[in-house]
Amino acid sequence: MPELVKHKYQKDFIGNQARSYLFEIQIAWHFFRKGYKIQWHENNSLPHSEFLVKSPDFEFNVECKRISVDASRRIRRRDFYRLADKIIPQIQRQNYSGSIDIILKEKLHGNDKFLDELSSQVISKINTGKLKGNYKISLGSLDIDLESTEGVVVDLNYYRKKLSEKKPLKAYGVIFQKSKNGKPVDPVVMTIQSEKPDTVLEGIRDRISEAAKIQLEKSKPGFIVCFLEEINDFRKLANNSGLQLMTNSLFYKDKFSHIVAVGYSSELLRAITKNTEEFFNEKLVFQNPNCKFKKARNFKF
Repeated sequence: MPELVKHKYQKDFIGNQARSYLFEIQIAWHFFRKGYKIQWHENNSLPHSEFLVKSPDFEFNVECKRISVDASRRIRRRDFYRLADKIIPQIQRQNYSGSIDIILKEKLHGNDKFLDELSSQVISKINTGKLKGNYKISLGSLDIDLESTEGVVVDLNYYRKKLSEKKPLKAYGVIFQKSKNGKPVDPVVMTIQSEKPDTVLEGIRDRISEAAKIQLEKSKPGFIVCFLEEINDFRKLANNSGLQLMTNSLFYKDKFSHIVAVGYSSELLRAITKNTEEFFNEKLVFQNPNCKFKKARNFKF
């Protein structure tokens, strides 16, 4: 690695985006271990890929993207946690336990004004005695099932199982509980979802399209590899999934003719056997059958 590139990474590793840059190094290391030469781009004045891989048969540019799946959801996890921190303590102070399910008409906005308004509407229903039933609010609807309790010890594993069973796939859920003599008491379970579908695939598609258009020159094959945050199981995504269909649809566009493949990497996984502990990332690679560089179409990434 040239000194100029090395110094750039040294600076990048101490910032908030360090994990993104580590992903670039990880992908470069993958090809380096295969015995291929890595040529790093030193000119930062123009958009370019992360690096060039020189295999015995041909050369190809590699562009790495770290994509937050959560950013394209109607409900973002961090915003939900902030909302829960505004609602749950007020419920616990009134010695209620039970569940609250929130369904929003649109998305959960992350600004304080929206979160304060939503939490105010929820608490207002509870303060007026609406403890059991489905209720409309201006931002959506609530399903409330609360009762007065004080110091009732519970089995949290039971509550976790019930939450897992009832929580819709696109919803978030959380369990808060008090503690008495070191044991969990008076839990409050809260879930939230939106009536509108998420736009996760659109978000991934846009990032890939941007990389193909801006970072990867059309004179050489290009490989785009994406780290998908919060995804750690690709078994259901390999065949007939929305991710596969979305990716393959890009391959039929002329502006993608220089892209030889799009790959995806999961979160870090751990496998433990009797004598070993292995860390790895699951991966998917979808190759472009319409790539204009025919020699690159069947390359084993």
